[in-house]
Amino acid sequence: MFNNRNVMGKSEIWAELEKRKVAKVQVDYSGGNDEGGVNDITLFDKDGKVMGRLEEEYIAEEYNPKTNKWERTKEPSADSKLAEGLGAPVYAKYYTFAGEFYVNGQVIYDVANRKIDMSGQREVTHYEDDN
Repeated sequence: MFNNRNVMGKSEIWAELEKRKVAKVQVDYSGGNDEGGVNDITLFDKDGKVMGRLEEEYIAEEYNPKTNKWERTKEPSADSKLAEGLGAPVYAKYYTFAGEFYVNGQVIYDVANRKIDMSGQREVTHYEDDN
């Protein structure tokens, strides 16, 4: 999830969502203290009905000495590519979720208006000397 070289761009994501007749996407995420990620990706139609869900697929990579690059061991499916693209804002902001905090929130894709909103809550541990 942290390797953005193959992530779909925004224009590709919008085109794929329109092709699937998706009106809205809700990406739920949570994590902190070195763990976290996307929990659920829900696709909605124009009437607000759930069309389906996507899951992130973790595809192993191997180093190819001929190309000097890390390469996936298999080609991701269309659903996997879309899920990775939809989750990209979460990892762009929190990467590995390293730090002394906990977050949970949502990324909402409004397909008709081509608008992405990210919101959530962050809990931060605060330490004080107790002398």
